[in-house]
Amino acid sequence: MKMRLMYRMMISFMLIIVLGGVIIAFSINISTSRSFTAMVRDSDISYAKELAILFSLYYQETGRWEGVGSLIRLPSQMGMQGANSPRRSMSDDHMSGRGQFRTLPVVLMSLSGNVLFTSIDITGVELSEKSGIPVYDSTDSVIAIIYAGSMIGPELLPIQDAFLSSVKEAVLWALIVVTMATFIIVYFLVKNITTPVIALHKASDRIAKGDLEARVSINRHDELGDLAAGFNSMTESLEKAENWKRQIIADSAHELRTPVSLIQGHLEMMLEGVYPINRERIKTIFDETVLLSSLISELQQLSSVEAGQTTLVMEKLALGEVIDSVKNTFKAGLEEKKIKFEIDIESKLPEVIGDRQKIYQVLLNLVSNSLKFTPPGGLISISAWSEKIYGNVSVAIEDSGPGIPMEERSKIFDRFYRIDKHRNRDSGGSGLGLAISSEILTRHGGTIKAIDPLSGKGTRILITLPV
Repeated sequence: MKMRLMYRMMISFMLIIVLGGVIIAFSINISTSRSFTAMVRDSDISYAKELAILFSLYYQETGRWEGVGSLIRLPSQMGMQGANSPRRSMSDDHMSGRGQFRTLPVVLMSLSGNVLFTSIDITGVELSEKSGIPVYDSTDSVIAIIYAGSMIGPELLPIQDAFLSSVKEAVLWALIVVTMATFIIVYFLVKNITTPVIALHKASDRIAKGDLEARVSINRHDELGDLAAGFNSMTESLEKAENWKRQIIADSAHELRTPVSLIQGHLEMMLEGVYPINRERIKTIFDETVLLSSLISELQQLSSVEAGQTTLVMEKLALGEVIDSVKNTFKAGLEEKKIKFEIDIESKLPEVIGDRQKIYQVLLNLVSNSLKFTPPGGLISISAWSEKIYGNVSVAIEDSGPGIPMEERSKIFDRFYRIDKHRNRDSGGSGLGLAISSEILTRHGGTIKAIDPLSGKGTRILITLPV
């Protein structure tokens, strides 16, 4: 079975923590043992040096070694030696102040190896002269060797071994407690990490099964939060793309059905002999094929623009020149309908950055719409000015036509949208021109919208382009 990420992370974290804890505990134990042993060794040497001084003084006073053990308070003597002690000299006072509570084993040997005094049984114990502390006489000659504590036998006394064992036990318990506390912390930490991942996994499974409405609700301000936001943005884009695909297919099928049905109907009537096969009938079919071809071409263009597949050749543009080109294109149509065309361009209008052909196409489409709906003798005006605060150039195309109702203004840039649902293509177009224009301007970083006309009637379209 596939191991869940949460368990794998917890096992990995715990292995690292336990391994690190064991290494730390092992290091602490070794370091403590070595340091404590070295401290005990130094302490024993210091104690032996003190005894060497006392034994030297005792020997100089008495001239013998018998009774030297009275200078050492042995465990059996604890609490029994007091003010009424039979031997209490200056040496005893010195010892009672500094060593009366020492319980270390002590051995005093002559230079020839004879045991002069011992507080323990040293049968079988070999003592090296180099490991002992020399006892000097008044002429600074070595007269004996003294050994104390770890200089005789095992490095540590039972009580000292017990102390080290208690330290090791404390370290072990600390390791256990820290491991348990770390396990709890790691559990919540890993859960905090894996919970969003699990949510993303479930949401991705839903998307893989076709549910493009799947979203993840992760309110975090870290990388996982950014990942969730990116995931939601991606799924939203996928949903929009899928809806766009369905809508464009449905809209295209609806729009293509009419010309195809007309062509099919005319051909059937001609084949059945209802309509005569003459130039007029063939021209009717030809006109429908032209409309069909134009519609297909606009659909392809819109699809390319919306998908970002259209390459823009960006350059500096003088909008006045583009507007003049548009006016010349419609010169014949304007004269035919006796429509006045006015141009009002701000002096020293800044250049904009854009694709000349695409910007020309947008203005051409907007003026074409105005020409189509402006009655004979009407007016079409184009004005352009700079918006220095916003860093763009605004262009307004206004006509004296019937205008656009307020509630329809935000919808006219949708695909296949017509204000008058009964309007045919000759008078109403395919409903794609403004959608294409909107996409082109969006790719340029510009905007397009319908606003209130200055004259109080007609249509006014405002576009903006970055300087």
